[in-house]
Amino acid sequence: MPPRIPPQSPAASFQTFPETPAERQARREKRDRQNINITLYVASLLLVAAAALFIGTSLPPMLRFAGVCAVTALFYGAGFVLHARVPRLKPAAVAFTGTGLALVPVTGLALFNFALHDGPAAWLITSLIGTAAYVAAAVRLESRVLVYLSLTFVASTAFSGVSILGGALVW
Repeated sequence: MPPRIPPQSPAASFQTFPETPAERQARREKRDRQNINITLYVASLLLVAAAALFIGTSLPPMLRFAGVCAVTALFYGAGFVLHARVPRLKPAAVAFTGTGLALVPVTGLALFNFALHDGPAAWLITSLIGTAAYVAAAVRLESRVLVYLSLTFVASTAFSGVSILGGALVW
């Protein structure tokens, strides 16, 4: 006779209630969604790192700046288009938009290095663009996570505004 499993054990539920095909399919779909999301977010991280490395290439400075801006806008816009037109690809759309949003600070770094050699001004412009991009994404994609992440750009805008004025931040 096999050993008895205690009733509070998670394995006990599998002995008394066999999994139905619908439950099995739902579990499989959830696992597939998690795998897709993890893969998309890792790929997004690698793309952001690649954009940061692209800034250090030996291409002409304005070409590097234009390249980073184009890639940022492409990912951000592609995410919105996918989200609006292909419901099945909504996780990919959020990942694309998130990649574009994660590239905003990299674009700000490129702005400082190649176009506008004034640190506080580049910071303020990047913060304002980032705040607007995050707010637009949070509203269009209806994502709480983006709302919370947009707060970092709101704080950055406050700090950069004070930095442009050359004053200390006293609230």
